[in-house]
Amino acid sequence: MNPINNLIARCDCNRPTVASIRGAGFTVKELDHGEFPKAPKWVRPPVVGTAQV
Repeated sequence: MNPINNLIARCDCNRPTVASIRGAGFTVKELDHGEFPKAPKWVRPPVVGTAQV
């Protein structure tokens, strides 16, 4: 799904989200990996948390 999503929405579903946030200079303070059980597999692993500069 990533090539289609990247073409339509300009979003990279395979992006390492937490590493990208840290790479942008933020410090991750809280982090929770969850799951949306009824969602399609490519959107199931949400990352919720807080980051600080």
